[in-house]
Amino acid sequence: MPSAPDLSRQDLMFFTALAALGGFAAGVAVAPLALGATTGASAWTGVVGALVGGSIGIFGTTYHDRRRRKLELEELKASLYAEIADRAARCVNDYLKPWRRWEPTAANPLTRERVAKFRPTDPLIFNAVAGKLGLLPADVLIPVMEFYYRLDHLTSALESLAALCAAREKPGQSPPKEAEDEGRAKRIVDRLQSCFEPALRALQKLGVPEATFDQEIARPYPFVRGSGETLRGALEKYASQS
Repeated sequence: MPSAPDLSRQDLMFFTALAALGGFAAGVAVAPLALGATTGASAWTGVVGALVGGSIGIFGTTYHDRRRRKLELEELKASLYAEIADRAARCVNDYLKPWRRWEPTAANPLTRERVAKFRPTDPLIFNAVAGKLGLLPADVLIPVMEFYYRLDHLTSALESLAALCAAREKPGQSPPKEAEDEGRAKRIVDRLQSCFEPALRALQKLGVPEATFDQEIARPYPFVRGSGETLRGALEKYASQS
């Protein structure tokens, strides 16, 4: 699939050519004055041409740099939006089933295998663009950072619970107390819900149109689809639900 043309590079080429043409035109314009003039007047001819060409060159370079940074910022926002929307949809999906109604019992215990499969996938885009996060405005950067911070806490909680389950599943260990496991399950629910509000704010601040994009993001998650809510609607609805 052919890549889209880099318009910012075309702009730079245009202004470079324009600068050269401007310098040439300025030289031509004052050349007749310099033909019979003194050496000083001839020197001024070159100076005028250099000033005109240089001014156009500076303007062109500045314009190119600003446009490149704008395009880079738009790409950064879209990439982060896609990853945050996906991770947030997964959190809502796991919250709806099984964690919100999970009451561990002897017949329905917390096991290492069951807990470990809910561990969020490590962020890829966030880690890849870490050096460019400074391009984001402060009101966008704060909720983005908070979401990933909350997601990391959720990951740590699930890893700790999975390790605990693995340790007690060894031969000779006493069975877990249901009341203790209920408290552990409730902590996972709290960690999941803590991701919802910053995810919603991050998606809103990143400014990517939500309609079709969010539907595609939520498609792999059956409980989000079955909730009858949009992704943002689900995040808002379940953020404070007990």
